[in-house]
Amino acid sequence: MVWLEGTVLLILAAGLYYLSMVNAAFAEWYRENIYRMISEQVSRISGTVPFSVTELAAGLMILILAGSFLGIFRKGPKAGRFFRWLGGTYLTAAVLAMLYVTNCGINYRSVPFSEKSGLAAEIRKNAESDGYDRLALADLCAYIAERLNEAEGKRMEHAEDNGMERNAENVGETRTAVSYGAETEIGEEARKAMEGLSEEYPDLSGYYPIPKPLVTSRIFSEQQVTGIYLPFFVEAAWNRDIPGYNRPFTACHELSHLRGFMREDEANFIAFLACIRSDNAAFARSGWLEGWVYAGNALAAEDPEAFSALYGEIPESMKKELAENNAYWDRFRGKAAEVHEKVNDAYLRAGGQEEGVKSYGRIVDLMLAHARRQGWKTVSYEIM
Repeated sequence: MVWLEGTVLLILAAGLYYLSMVNAAFAEWYRENIYRMISEQVSRISGTVPFSVTELAAGLMILILAGSFLGIFRKGPKAGRFFRWLGGTYLTAAVLAMLYVTNCGINYRSVPFSEKSGLAAEIRKNAESDGYDRLALADLCAYIAERLNEAEGKRMEHAEDNGMERNAENVGETRTAVSYGAETEIGEEARKAMEGLSEEYPDLSGYYPIPKPLVTSRIFSEQQVTGIYLPFFVEAAWNRDIPGYNRPFTACHELSHLRGFMREDEANFIAFLACIRSDNAAFARSGWLEGWVYAGNALAAEDPEAFSALYGEIPESMKKELAENNAYWDRFRGKAAEVHEKVNDAYLRAGGQEEGVKSYGRIVDLMLAHARRQGWKTVSYEIM
């Protein structure tokens, strides 16, 4: 019976996924009418506990499968026990496949956030040219540099108001490291930031659970993963070991997947908007710093001299944060990270993101389009 049940589930999952591939209208209808309901109701339940239900369930499942497998070798006939174990494993895999398709896979084929937000037309104009508009990109980086200096100025004012001692040898820094809040605070603020952004973008509206720090964060660091959307219990989870400024941005990134926006570039952009519009100064700092990293990397490739000049203008404390971030990830550059990148690249391409892992950086297209629409212009730096 379990073989039949597992086969029916796999056929149904494959059929739904195929339908989403050949009919984008179905994928969008499903995201709007079915997934949103599933996401909100399931996450309300799984969100009642502060830890990842998926992590706990995965650990228990491994123990159960391992224990039942060892049970095959008890005294007596082994063939029957083996096939029962194999059948149970098959059914478990089929259930997981069905949950993945219904809570994640179909959404890859739904209408992108760029279309929903009206930025797609501007992005298509960029695509017609060879590379980025250098001046527009430099202007965006200069604008972000101004925001970074404003954020640092506010931090210093807050430090002085609270009697923090300045480091006389490093003007512009304090003896206290930049804090982005405790784990519970980051979770609460991420939820508020996403709720605030949904006032402008109704497609992001709805219930948001608190994103959860992962107990197995070290394993994710080994794979150079900052966060993950766990579709089986509809959970947004983030790596609690990552450097500070990554945390607010990552928490918002993973929450965006709960609205069915699965493209990584768009999840990055949604996180960027949520952070920079947050009333929380630490979240705003996180958003602008992440924006600088993506836009700055693009500018460095297009115009190294312009990038070097603008990099010299950002606050020293932020340069230190960026250096610490690089040093952290350098520790995990190895075979595990390489394998994960190849697997993730194949996974993203299979989901319709033709550029694979490079799609994360396509946030720059969205940022440029948004900057044009908002009329962002630098006032402190002359862009040549």
